[in-house]
Amino acid sequence: MFDVRIHGRNGAEVAGTAELLAAAAAAMGRAAEVLAVQDFGAGPGRPSAAVVHCLVNKGPPDGMPSQPQVDGLIVQDPALLPRAEVLGGICPETYVLVNSVLGFGDLGLSDDVQGQCRDRLVILPAAGLRVVQQDGSLLTAMMAGGFAALAGIVGLASVVWAIEDRQGPVADGCAAAARAAYEFVRIEKEAMVAA
Repeated sequence: MFDVRIHGRNGAEVAGTAELLAAAAAAMGRAAEVLAVQDFGAGPGRPSAAVVHCLVNKGPPDGMPSQPQVDGLIVQDPALLPRAEVLGGICPETYVLVNSVLGFGDLGLSDDVQGQCRDRLVILPAAGLRVVQQDGSLLTAMMAGGFAALAGIVGLASVVWAIEDRQGPVADGCAAAARAAYEFVRIEKEAMVAA
C-alpha cells in the first residue's frame, strides 16, 4: 500500500488532489481510497490547515491497512511547513512535493530534509508555471500531475483521464496544468539523477 499525505489550507483543494490521485489509480486498475479530511483550526500565528490521505494499492487489492506508512507527502501551501505534523513521519525514501517558489533552504527546511533521498524531493512552483486558467481546481491538477512524475505511482495519462472525467468545463485547462507540472517535475528529477 502506498500512502500519500496531503497538507493544505483549503480542505476542498486538499481532498481534490487526493481524489484525482485515487481516480487515476483506479483508471490503472489499482484499488485506492481517500481517508477523511481533517481540518485544524487557526490560532495565533497558525493558519487553518487540512490533511487527507490517499492510499493506493501497488498490486492486486488486499484491503486497506488501519495505520498506513507515509510514502508520499504533498504540501500545497508552504506556509504550513513550520508545523511539526507536516513533515512528521516521513522517512528517507518518502517522496516529497512542495508547492513553492522558494527552495528547501529558503523555506528553512535544510535540516529537516537532510538525509532524504535527493531525487525524491521536489519544489513545484505552481504559481510560476504558465497555464491558461486560475482557479481552485488548477492547484489540485498541478499537484496530482507533479506527484505522478515524482513518485510514478500513477501515470500522467491516468491523471489527465481523471481530470477530464471529473472537472467538466474546466477540464482542458486543468489537464494542461497537470501536464505542465508533470513535465516540470520530470525534468527536475532527471537533472537530480544525472547530477
